[in-house]
Amino acid sequence: MATVSFRISDESKRELDELSAEKGYHLSKLFRKAIEGLRDAMRHGPDGGAFDLSLKDRLILASQ
Repeated sequence: MATVSFRISDESKRELDELSAEKGYHLSKLFRKAIEGLRDAMRHGPDGGAFDLSLKDRLILASQ
């Protein structure tokens, strides 16, 4: 398994330590779950791959 390193604020680290303890996760598992969710959302969109269009864009597309 690969290792990734990045910086966060001390306050964020404290909060994440508390959250991971509440959930019974190791901090690395908390980050893995968050990153996997972000990856899936970026890959497929928040609603399964549908485009997020403004009302104006929807109307233009409908008139095509």
